[in-house]
Amino acid sequence: MCLNRFCPSAKSFAQRKIRALLGQSPRALLIEYRLDRAVALLRETDRMVAAIAEECGFSSASNFCRQLAKRFGQTPGDWKKRNFKEKY
Repeated sequence: MCLNRFCPSAKSFAQRKIRALLGQSPRALLIEYRLDRAVALLRETDRMVAAIAEECGFSSASNFCRQLAKRFGQTPGDWKKRNFKEKY
């Protein structure tokens, strides 16, 4: 059941409250969460960028690359080269 059906302003109200409490929009928080998960996978696995992007919920590998570059100023490949932890 969708709350929006009964109270159309509920979505915008919730978005405003989340932004007021956490300082970011729900969408920005979701992207941040996905990026945090993705960089952990980049750091600790040798999986392909496309597989990581899909697992973390990005709509495409290019969207993931764009978001990572926006946040860290580098591509996933460059980020991985600088931060990859070898397993011994």
